[in-house]
Amino acid sequence: MNEKTKRYSSTILATACIPWTEGYDLDEDVFKRQVGILIENKVSHIYLFGTAGEGYAVSDEDFELIVSIFSKVMQGSELYPMAGIVNMSMKTMLKRIEISMGYGIRDFMFALPSWGELSSGEIKKFFHQLCDPFPQCRFLHYNTGRAKRIIEPSEYENLAVEIPNFCGAKITTDSIRTIHAYMNREMPLQLFFGDIAYGYARLFGECGLLIAMALSNLDTAWDYFYAAQKREFNKVNQYQRELSLMSEKLTELTGEPKIDGAYDKFLARLADPKFSLALLPPYDTNTEKSFEEYRDYLKKYQPHWIK
Repeated sequence: MNEKTKRYSSTILATACIPWTEGYDLDEDVFKRQVGILIENKVSHIYLFGTAGEGYAVSDEDFELIVSIFSKVMQGSELYPMAGIVNMSMKTMLKRIEISMGYGIRDFMFALPSWGELSSGEIKKFFHQLCDPFPQCRFLHYNTGRAKRIIEPSEYENLAVEIPNFCGAKITTDSIRTIHAYMNREMPLQLFFGDIAYGYARLFGECGLLIAMALSNLDTAWDYFYAAQKREFNKVNQYQRELSLMSEKLTELTGEPKIDGAYDKFLARLADPKFSLALLPPYDTNTEKSFEEYRDYLKKYQPHWIK
């Protein structure tokens, strides 16, 4: 299936993390600077409120405030702001879509409710209830194990037939078998794979890069993105190896596993020394010491992955 038949662009999709003050209010200047850095580095598709963006934890008031600021920074015909809609309540999700649309946002990312695993029938109902009322909008599904239910390729295929504004999905696996299963399907959804998986998935057709570790240097990230498109195998393999080593080192330095934003804020801090590592309670963040150790590791062993 070629790019013209896909419902969403093949590009780099990046998150904007939320910097908090000591009192857990938005640090507006740092937030706007972070989004600006992404735009300056040719990232046009930026989303709020995934796991890394703490969308599971923000209040309604913080949601609207951050969306209002984000929409202003992302104004432009070639920029595509996306709001994450992650909540247990369908009413809240629908309301947040309406709020975001009021600020001009038409792209949305959502996850399944995580309190209990949805049945196949419940998944179908959930997708329709969320997407059908907003035919003018585009929706991407965040296929995360945190929702206790991974949606299979065949299910995506059927949902895409029924829901024309369901446009893509974030796939967070590194499994070769799973990548094959998704990429071997002829469907109009644009699939976004994580840093390491992207280079392999792109061998089998068009897909996007869901960027995380590679945010530490967007020039190198774009080189990796295009190398995979051009099937420059040696370069892609080298970048994948480096990204894998970077991921292993980050895990080693930060100790016991933490929620995603704790790691993504490391990457935001690399671009802006004033970006706070703090997470909304009750989640623990990583230490300043581990950040400095990771930064020093990149400078010494992966210098082309840090500016």
